[in-house]
Amino acid sequence: MSLVKVTNATAGIWSITLHGDIVLDGQFNAWLPITGFCPAGMEFVYPDPYITITIPGTMVGGICIGAYDSRKNILASETSWGPTRLPIVKPDLVSPGVNVEGYYPTGRGVMSGTSAAVAITAGACALMMQWGIVKGNEPALSSYQIRAYLIRGADRMENIKYPDFKWGYGSLNLFQSFRYMRSL
Repeated sequence: MSLVKVTNATAGIWSITLHGDIVLDGQFNAWLPITGFCPAGMEFVYPDPYITITIPGTMVGGICIGAYDSRKNILASETSWGPTRLPIVKPDLVSPGVNVEGYYPTGRGVMSGTSAAVAITAGACALMMQWGIVKGNEPALSSYQIRAYLIRGADRMENIKYPDFKWGYGSLNLFQSFRYMRSL
């Protein structure tokens, strides 16, 4: 993997030509920094909507969450899709991430995006750890097991073949995940 940093770039459309001593398959992937780290309007002319998951979501062993609108049962426009460069199916699953109500330091508010979806999933993981470790039902519960329970308990739509590079293994269903945890 290489990092290319362009500073003080002139406005316009750029073409990037890559040369190398060893070319494996002729493909390469490039990502722009996340929102807020590059000027407004900077984008690829022909972006590929796939392979948009970046670090830390590409980490092997981690739980990668996408966002979806739980009211309309559609993916959120801000969510990233897989696969990763390895290729590994990512996201692992999707959680509600559109118009999620919550509390800010200033009071009630609404949030959308993968940050909201990840927060919901982190809360679900905390509840699973409480049940397993704190309450002694599964004292050796690990993040790998939690990921497996989340995937096993996920809701799946009939018209999608899972795992899917957009929906992962389905949408979060904590109740169903707990049912599987308790059945062992």
